[in-house]
Amino acid sequence: MPIYKVSTKWTMNSAGYHIEPGMSVDISTMYLVSGMCGQIAPQVQNAFLSKYGVDLKAMNCLHAGFLKVERLK
Repeated sequence: MPIYKVSTKWTMNSAGYHIEPGMSVDISTMYLVSGMCGQIAPQVQNAFLSKYGVDLKAMNCLHAGFLKVERLK
């Protein structure tokens, strides 16, 4: 199963949360990913909540404009 690194691109303050460029999480998925798509959005949301306590969905940052997806393996 491929592993993807999802990183933030910009600084953002919204909904009581703060993100900085370079904050990242690693996820694995069975889906072919070519950017920030709806199939991996729940995984990315849960990973950022677990690692940083940041709710990207509440911040309206759960899309390709704020997140960069790179395949690691």
